[in-house]
Amino acid sequence: MIVDSRTPGFFTAQGRLIAPLCHTAVAGELDSGDVMLYGHGPDGLLLIGVEVKTVNDLLSSEATGRLAATQLPRMRQTYDSCWLLTYGIWRPGRDGTLEVRRGKTWTGYRVGSRPVPYGYLESFLIELQETGIRWKRASTVREAAYWLCALARWWGKEWSAHKAMCTFDSSHDRSTAPHLDPSKQQIAKVAKELPAIGWERGVAAAHVFPSIRAMINATEREWQEVPGVGKVIAKSIVRTVNGQ
Repeated sequence: MIVDSRTPGFFTAQGRLIAPLCHTAVAGELDSGDVMLYGHGPDGLLLIGVEVKTVNDLLSSEATGRLAATQLPRMRQTYDSCWLLTYGIWRPGRDGTLEVRRGKTWTGYRVGSRPVPYGYLESFLIELQETGIRWKRASTVREAAYWLCALARWWGKEWSAHKAMCTFDSSHDRSTAPHLDPSKQQIAKVAKELPAIGWERGVAAAHVFPSIRAMINATEREWQEVPGVGKVIAKSIVRTVNGQ
């Protein structure tokens, strides 16, 4: 595990990693994300990235657009699995506005002079997860550090050692494999049910078509752009989709 030396909270005043981080963690500088580690996926090694933010940093970067427009897209280009890890405590106030706890005091969060609705932040986090960014919330930096260690241990196991994943995968359908973007998973799940496609070609189709709608409306020529799909299969797919 490599932890970016500029990550707030994870380093002592002397520049050393805080104690809860696992012994394999080292300090470094990353071009994308705050934490990087390798993991064992169903098809080999994967690269996992974690962006770490305090509550205030999360709100600030969301308000400026830096997180959604720059940081997370860059992570998705770099890593096979992306996480956003936030630490801090927030809650809805009595009037529905967002309150952040600082020490023992709850303070209403404002952008300029305007209070921020609680649902504004939660909707943003829901939207991120729907676009394939996994999210973990920790109350303190210590909890965040321990969670990172747990994440490293989980990915450190061989894929076949994850008994629960093997149970989910008993049909040999790898559509729940975490290295796939959730939107691509959905496309692949639909594609694999089409004539002569299956899971492998379904994944390939998910990387060609941007959405299920685009895939369903695709022409024979567009289907032939999917690796492993020739004229005969493409024609069969289009006929099936059109109910012929």
